[in-house]
Amino acid sequence: MPRALLSAAKEGASELELSAAAYQKILSSGSSLPASTMNLVTGERSCFALGGPTERKMKRGDTGLVELGGAYKRYTSTLGRQWSIGQPAARLRDLHKIVLEASDAAMAEMKAGAPAIKAHEALKGVIARAGLDHCRQHTSGYGMAPGFPPSWGEPTNMFGGTKDVLQAGMVMTVEPAIFIKEEGLGVRLIDNCIITDSGIELLSVTPRDIAVVD
Repeated sequence: MPRALLSAAKEGASELELSAAAYQKILSSGSSLPASTMNLVTGERSCFALGGPTERKMKRGDTGLVELGGAYKRYTSTLGRQWSIGQPAARLRDLHKIVLEASDAAMAEMKAGAPAIKAHEALKGVIARAGLDHCRQHTSGYGMAPGFPPSWGEPTNMFGGTKDVLQAGMVMTVEPAIFIKEEGLGVRLIDNCIITDSGIELLSVTPRDIAVVD
């Protein structure tokens, strides 16, 4: 999927074209339709936490981010990644670094028997120390389960106030995000991992760096 989407990402390409390229690859590879639709936003729309693809055409200097899933027998694997048309701006790189550090902090707290709130607080702490807690997405991740529209998740959550406890064999998302409406800019990473007795097994293999499209 990432390669298919990025092969379509260029100056003048619409969000719909990028989405079509990704869906074509997902479905032709044997996936059924995921329970939730693709979130794909670019440019000034990247400050939206949720947003379907539109006719907006990408311009040089734009960033884009996508949240999508592939499904097999209703079980979904999700992924969220960022790209840039041309070299990323310094601000985008700085925000992406914060989000990456937040993801790593959450994963370091995840193992069988750990309270789910510990991973959430670790992720939140990284973003808060950067002075951006007011721009943080409320959830740090959730459990993946057999999905039926409109959701591919289950009620196990890593967010404020949760009493959930992580157990071996659970599949969890980790998805730190920063959305700054005033700047028309957002950054998000989404990875899936399996909880083990000693930590996590990362399922996502796509690099987490900002993909640069020339």
